[in-house]
Amino acid sequence: MTDKSMREKTRERHPFPLSVRVTATMKAKLDQILEGRPRSVAMNDLILEALDLYLEQQEDVIGSRLHFNRTLQTRLNKLEAELNRLSMLMIFTMANGFATVMQGAVSGQRSAQTVHGGFYIKSGVESFIAEGSQLAEQLQNIQQSMDSNK
Repeated sequence: MTDKSMREKTRERHPFPLSVRVTATMKAKLDQILEGRPRSVAMNDLILEALDLYLEQQEDVIGSRLHFNRTLQTRLNKLEAELNRLSMLMIFTMANGFATVMQGAVSGQRSAQTVHGGFYIKSGVESFIAEGSQLAEQLQNIQQSMDSNK
C-alpha cells in the first residue's frame, strides 16, 4: 500500500477531527520516528497509527478478561466433573464394601473383622473401573426419579 493510499484509508476510517497536546519529549520522539518515514507520511498519520496500535492493545486487555472468564468456567467445569467422578467412586467403594461384608457374613468366608479398609478401597476402585459407567447411569436414573417425584 502506498503512503498516499494509506493516508486516504486513514482519513476514511477517522473522519472526526481531534486535537491532541503532547509533551516536548513525546514530540521529539514523534519527530524522530517521522524522519525515518517517507515524506508523504504526515505527523497526523503517525499519530493515528500510534493511536490505532494503542487501541488494539486495549482490545486485547478487554479480550483477556473474556478469556479469563472462559478459562475460569472451563476450569470450574473440569473440577465439577472430577468432583462428581470422585463422589461416584466413594459411593461405589462404600457400596462394594458393604456388599463384600454382607457376602462374607452370609457365606461365612470372611467376617467384617478380617477385611481391612484397604481391601474396600482396592476392590471399590477395581469395580468402579469395570462398572463405573453402569453406576453413573443408575445414579442418574435415581436422581431423575427423585426429581420427577417432587
